[in-house]
Amino acid sequence: MVDETDPELDAASRRQDATDATRFRSDAAELRQEATHDREEATKFRRMGLGAEADRQTASAEGLEKDATDFEQRAQLLDDAIKHRTSAGHALEIAAKAGTEATAAHTKATEIDARLDKAGLDDDTYVQLTGDAAAAKAREAAMRDLADAHKSAATTEITLVAVGEEVEAREGLSGRNVEVIEGMPPIVDPWAPQPTGETDAVDP
Repeated sequence: MVDETDPELDAASRRQDATDATRFRSDAAELRQEATHDREEATKFRRMGLGAEADRQTASAEGLEKDATDFEQRAQLLDDAIKHRTSAGHALEIAAKAGTEATAAHTKATEIDARLDKAGLDDDTYVQLTGDAAAAKAREAAMRDLADAHKSAATTEITLVAVGEEVEAREGLSGRNVEVIEGMPPIVDPWAPQPTGETDAVDP
């Protein structure tokens, strides 16, 4: 199973999302231009008394506008996915820092326990070390809880929210723009069934 929280994979997903969102918006703009042209043609035909042709051009324009809106919504989903991945990245940074603090506290507690095991400690030293050991162990537990909480939240935000938005944004677009365009990866639906005979997965 792919680990979506892997830093390299997450960074690659963000780059692909940004690239695809840009392409979606470009396509939406082109579709709206075509829709404008069709509406202008519809107006001309209607003035000429060609109602049927005018209606056909109007229907075409409405379809193009609908498709443009769809692509804009898909682009917004990818924008949102990037935001969620960025937010989750911050949470993972906090989790990593808390994990480091927990390890340091564990090391300190171990060192204090080793001193407590030595004979000949006076009462004041024993009391002080016992308190220090308890504090270190409590800090370790708190830091591990903090790390676990942030990691869990980040994992949920990436695997359920961001990935869900990415899937929805690309749904139904398998095989679209498969031609090689320099500097612009193809936009495809990596989760869609592949044609018979194709087994290689396509990276989003």
